[in-house]
Amino acid sequence: MESCLVDEFLSKYWTKPFVWGEHDCIAFAIKYAKECFDVDLSDEQLQGYSDFRAAKRAYIRACLKHEVKSFNEYLNKKLSFTLGPADGCVVAKPDVQGLVGHSYGVVKGGYGFFVDTNGLTPIKLDPKLDLYWKVI
Repeated sequence: MESCLVDEFLSKYWTKPFVWGEHDCIAFAIKYAKECFDVDLSDEQLQGYSDFRAAKRAYIRACLKHEVKSFNEYLNKKLSFTLGPADGCVVAKPDVQGLVGHSYGVVKGGYGFFVDTNGLTPIKLDPKLDLYWKVI
């Protein structure tokens, strides 16, 4: 994967704050795959929600539609699961208080970049706990 694509993408969204249905962790992963690799992960179920409860309902509808139990399983169907972090991978970091049990971001330089209230936040990755997918 070309890191220049990763750098450009992260720069574009560096200061864009979290917004349900527009710039949350799932929307961020979907945008990344589309903008950098022209891989379409979008689903009409995963759009147009404006709060946690509506996002949860949208997430459940999308999982039912695609016959999966989680967004991780959906990514397994669409991307290439890999065992370790590499620049440009989509990463899922466990998040017990989040919407779906994981937060989704993009890997660069041993960090996952995740959407936060003030823009992107880099978080050190843990290859023993985090999950990774190559966008191909």
